[in-house]
Amino acid sequence: MKSIQPKIDMSDDDFSLLSGLGVDPDEIARQAFDEWVRWLSANKRPTTLSEQEVDRLYKVFSQASHDPDLTLDRLVRDYKLPVGRSKFLLSAVRKRYPKILDPEINEMVSLITAAATRVDREGYFRFRIVEDRIFIFKGIAQNKEWGVEQLSLERSGLGQFNVRVSKDLKDELIAELKKYG
Repeated sequence: MKSIQPKIDMSDDDFSLLSGLGVDPDEIARQAFDEWVRWLSANKRPTTLSEQEVDRLYKVFSQASHDPDLTLDRLVRDYKLPVGRSKFLLSAVRKRYPKILDPEINEMVSLITAAATRVDREGYFRFRIVEDRIFIFKGIAQNKEWGVEQLSLERSGLGQFNVRVSKDLKDELIAELKKYG
């Protein structure tokens, strides 16, 4: 194996941007070089620009030194991506790389556990989630073939959903969530 050190000139602004995001500029250069080599050698050629963007975004967030949480707010604020594109990329990264969900899964399990202590007369408990997590619950409901009488979702405001779950499904829902982590 040969080792090379390409010299890359970078403006102070670009260096500050990467450093401010918690990203090592040398690591980004290595990843870019590796991406080109894989493309030229036909080892990895993304079929779409979206696939390439998803891979890049995951690599950046998985190596970020501080605040590695991938959120809609961070994509819009720090990466200057439009909201619609950010929502798509966020969903795509999370579906392709479920391990990035670990902190969120733990938070949702805690939320469900707390909500399940307040079961209503009809035998349901409710909690609120943000829109960018909704795909997880939709996926679980489809995979388990749960109907609306077992798990239902209702928009409760801008970017918010109320989730209603049958009390009998609490443990099964938590087990399914943990599969994402």
